Amino acid sequence: MSVRPILRWPDRRLRSPAEPVSEVTDTVRAHWQDMIDTMEAMPGVGLAAPQIGVGLRLAVVDASAERGQAVRMANPEIVHASVEMREHEEASPCLPGVSARLSRPRAVTVRFLDETGAETERDFVLLWATSVQHQIDHLDGRLFVDRLSRTRAVTVRFLDETGAETERDFVLLWATSVQHQIDHLDGRLFVDRLSRTRAVTVRFLDETGAETERDFVLLWATSVQHQIDHLDGRLFVDRLSRTKRDMLVRRSRKAAR
Repeated sequence: MSVRPILRWPDRRLRSPAEPVSEVTDTVRAHWQDMIDTMEAMPGVGLAAPQIGVGLRLAVVDASAERGQAVRMANPEIVHASVEMREHEEASPCLPGVSARLSRPRAVTVRFLDETGAETERDFVLLWATSVQHQIDHLDGRLFVDRLSRTRAVTVRFLDETGAETERDFVLLWATSVQHQIDHLDGRLFVDRLSRTRAVTVRFLDETGAETERDFVLLWATSVQHQIDHLDGRLFVDRLSRTKRDMLVRRSRKAAR
């Protein structure tokens, strides 16, 4: 068998859901072995067939410390997932140099066809569970970055340098930058996306008596809202939860003694 080349994002084949496997044949077993050889060469803890350009629902996972414990799966599907979550820094050879911390179920039960063609169920936990979920995402035409928030992963449609309309995925800092530029095109600044406590627009009478509006951000915004609370007869502690407020009141009384 052999080590196969890995498809690199943004290859559109990585976005195509893989086809189900009708039966486990020698060809399927050969794909599995190529996938294991490729996984070990990276090295990695799992691989899905679409990553090597094979559009079948095949995956291998091996999160063992000693290696050589690869589980071969055809048509894997999650039939149960734990409520408890686990965070892990995920990456993919399809996206060199990119990684992100994701939260997935700590344990999953997966139904699949094994190397003999028999349908079986198996429990996976910790890194094994993360890897098998990661591979199933690949089989569904998804990358791990698709599980990031919108601000960390976006798909943008635009006219490229040839004038052709195209779509491209941007992740992490690329995604942040492209959204930042689109905001500029829409007449917005990054401060317009801050929460109310970090950016406010205030209408007031200035020193000339003229009514005006002014934007305040960060500490300026915090201060102006603090002063307006005073004008409304409120203290900053009124914005705390009752428990925290009572604790501060007790601490203040103790300090005054």
